[in-house]
Amino acid sequence: MLTRERIEQYLNTKFPHTAIKFLGSGWTTWAFGVGNDVFRFSRQSVNPYIRESAILDIVREYTRVPVPRLEIIQDGEFNYARHHMLIGHYIDPATYDKWPVTRRKKFASDCAAFLYDIHQIPRNRLTHIGPPTSNSPKPHHRSKDDVYPLLLRHIPMETLDKIYQKYLIACDTFVPDPVFLHKDFEGKNFVVTDDFRLGGVFDFGNSAIGDRTREFAFLYNPIYPKFLNDLLDAYETISGIRIQMDYIRAYMLRSIINSMPELYSPELADIQASVVESRCKKILFFQ
Repeated sequence: MLTRERIEQYLNTKFPHTAIKFLGSGWTTWAFGVGNDVFRFSRQSVNPYIRESAILDIVREYTRVPVPRLEIIQDGEFNYARHHMLIGHYIDPATYDKWPVTRRKKFASDCAAFLYDIHQIPRNRLTHIGPPTSNSPKPHHRSKDDVYPLLLRHIPMETLDKIYQKYLIACDTFVPDPVFLHKDFEGKNFVVTDDFRLGGVFDFGNSAIGDRTREFAFLYNPIYPKFLNDLLDAYETISGIRIQMDYIRAYMLRSIINSMPELYSPELADIQASVVESRCKKILFFQ
């Protein structure tokens, strides 16, 4: 089985005179900086990168925001995508909340314009590349037996009972509005230029057709609320569409709880503890 250590050994052998840095790992990838490039190694096959590359070709037609051009490489057991690093730096919600209002509004407007650009991509443009699509079915319910054994490791029973009741209500809160989504638009997947504008967006691996609200749901953070609030205001100004905070909260809660059992797959053992802890912190927003 491919591991971070095997990949690092491969890269050091292949690029002996180039600086190599581990950037992080996710549900489907390990990412490394190799000189001025990013290498993303698949936990499975190279097919998701082929699909992502085709999606990026379409996205470029609809936005001026820089997105990567993927070079897909298959080298024995190593399947990976390579692209040049987008120029800029990352921000976190705490940093954004400290920015002056004018700076915040300009950056939020950039982000809203980018999202509205891709939300307008005609869905039929994507049919030939076969991304996972959704007809927005009513969300299913996870039973207590599904999730309690996992969540009780981090959340007290009394608190979890209260959150679970809110989760059941969230599963009945349903407003379908299908558009093309990035699906992972947050600070780790975009960069900010030195003059505090949106400098580029990457990691379209989870992109799909889904409810418009889904694009904003995982930005919900009541501790550092300003980015989502500014983004929703800017999105409404640009599009005329107001995304309701109640629907965002409902989507976030049901999505996190519905996905929890998937995190216990053996393939995700290297990230399981950190991701579960992070998800539980978000669930506690709803206590």
